[in-house]
Amino acid sequence: MALFPTALLSYPNLVRASTVRRASFGYSSYSLPYLAAGFRYVESRIGPEFRIPFIAFSRTTPMRYIWITFVALVVLMLGVFGLSKPQPAGQPQNEPNRGQSPVPSATWTSNRSTTPRPDSVVRFAMQQLGTNYCYAGNTPATGFDCSGFVQYVFGRFKVEMPHSTSLLISVGKPVARAQARPGDIVVFTGTAATSSTPGHAGIVISEPGEPLRFIHSSSARRESGVKISQVEGTDYERRFMDVRRVL
Repeated sequence: MALFPTALLSYPNLVRASTVRRASFGYSSYSLPYLAAGFRYVESRIGPEFRIPFIAFSRTTPMRYIWITFVALVVLMLGVFGLSKPQPAGQPQNEPNRGQSPVPSATWTSNRSTTPRPDSVVRFAMQQLGTNYCYAGNTPATGFDCSGFVQYVFGRFKVEMPHSTSLLISVGKPVARAQARPGDIVVFTGTAATSSTPGHAGIVISEPGEPLRFIHSSSARRESGVKISQVEGTDYERRFMDVRRVL
C-alpha cells in the first residue's frame, strides 16, 4: 500500500479522476458514482489490497472497459455471496437423515381406518376358545401367548396391537374397572407375588356392573390355552392393573 499516495486511493479522487476520463471518452456522468459504489462493494468482499491493481489498471485502460470489468465483478460477487444466505439465528438447520434408527416410543399408537363393533371382536375371540398356549405365538396354528392372542383378535379387524404386554398397558385410554365393557383390554401383573409390571392381558367380555370376566390365553399348568376367567374372587384381583379402551 505504500507504493501509492493515499489521496489517489480515496473514492472522491476515484470519481474526480473518472470524470476527467469521461470527457475524453464520452462516458455518461451519472454512471461514475455507481462505479465507485461498485468499487466499495468489491473491496468489502476481497479486501483493501484490491486497490493497487485497480489503480494501475485504471491508468492504462479506457473507462468503458473499466466500467464493463466492474459490472462483471459486481455481478460475480452477487452470485457468489448473495445466494449463500446465512441461517437465521435460533432456527435449526434441516439435516438429512443419516440412517439413525428412530428412538422407540414409550406408548403405542394404533392406526385404523374404521372402528369395529365390540361384540364382533368378542365373538371372534370366543371362536378361539381351546386353542393351546404357545410362548410368543400369535396364530391359531402355533397357539397363542396372552399378548399374541390380543394381537391376533384385533388384527382380524385391522386394529394394530403390540405383541407385548408391557406395551398393551399404554394402548387406548384408561377406563375405571367398574366401567369395563366388551372389547376392552384388561392388564395384570405377572404371577410373582412381588411383581408390579405388566405380565398378562386379556379381552373383556362382561358388561359394566357385572363381575369382570375376560377371555385370554393362559400359561397355567391347569387348563392352559384360550379360556374365560373372572377377576373377582381369584388371584387376578390381586394382580389387576388397568383396563384400556381401544374401541
